[in-house]
Amino acid sequence: MREKRHIKAKPILFVAIASFIIAPSILCYIVFGTFNCPKVAIALSSINAGRAKYVEVSSRPTKVVLATPDDPMKAFTEYMEENGYTIVEDKQLGGCYCVSKNDIEEKIFFSVNGYYSLWRWAGNSD
Repeated sequence: MREKRHIKAKPILFVAIASFIIAPSILCYIVFGTFNCPKVAIALSSINAGRAKYVEVSSRPTKVVLATPDDPMKAFTEYMEENGYTIVEDKQLGGCYCVSKNDIEEKIFFSVNGYYSLWRWAGNSD
């Protein structure tokens, strides 16, 4: 009888691990583009508490930045200026901004909701 209880405990343990670790990571990847849930949680708390205007949550394979939803374009332009980017205004298509740095153009998908502003680079940012 002990073996049967031991065998049944393994699937329960797997389901518990999947529920608390794997599922949130997959959800985080779908929404934010990164599997790093703790970094996203810290970034969201920093932004909503007013400690930071923006936080880079991922740099590889694509760069992802979470920013404040209050005046998001101001935060976006400040971030771009601080990091040496120039916004190419004539190539903007809706929420897709084209920026250049050292004569290399990159596309950034920009979205905002009531809790954060999400900036997701299209492809590698190096």
